Amino acid sequence: MEYIDCCCCGRKISGRNDGSVVVADGSVLCEICVRRIRFMFPVPEPEGVEGMIIRKDPMSTLTADTARNAVEQSAWWLDDLRKEYGYHEAVFRVDMVSVEKQGLLKPPKNAFGGYVLYGSFDAGDTVRLIHRNVETEFIIEDVQEIYPEDIAGEAGYASLIFVTQKGLEARAGDLIVKD
Repeated sequence: MEYIDCCCCGRKISGRNDGSVVVADGSVLCEICVRRIRFMFPVPEPEGVEGMIIRKDPMSTLTADTARNAVEQSAWWLDDLRKEYGYHEAVFRVDMVSVEKQGLLKPPKNAFGGYVLYGSFDAGDTVRLIHRNVETEFIIEDVQEIYPEDIAGEAGYASLIFVTQKGLEARAGDLIVKD
């Protein structure tokens, strides 16, 4: 088996589908470096082009030098984001909301679709939904990816957060935060 060196950290990469990204000059970023800077280069929604669905990863337009610079600057970018969003451990931007009734006496199942701006979310996390400056606490039941090859609940990827609870009101643009 042939190994490739990561252009940022020098770690050996097997070349299999392991979360690594090939950048514009043919160099490769390992999964750890990709995760370190993914919040700076979120994966966009797929686009329909000539009958095909294409998803362009913004990291693939980087060169080895710009990737190294991004890794070096990631701590400052993250600090600026944390400052902007109130120093939470993780922030999820809600882009869509779906509510499914479960029965007469059962609470509804809420699904929040959107992007993890930074940090990560997992099932069992206690989080707060911020809607019109009103905060409602809940425990995440499940986190799923929306598109294939995404990593559910990770920064820079689209995800679905599920919770069964009454009284949750949300709209696009609201935030789910974890402290």
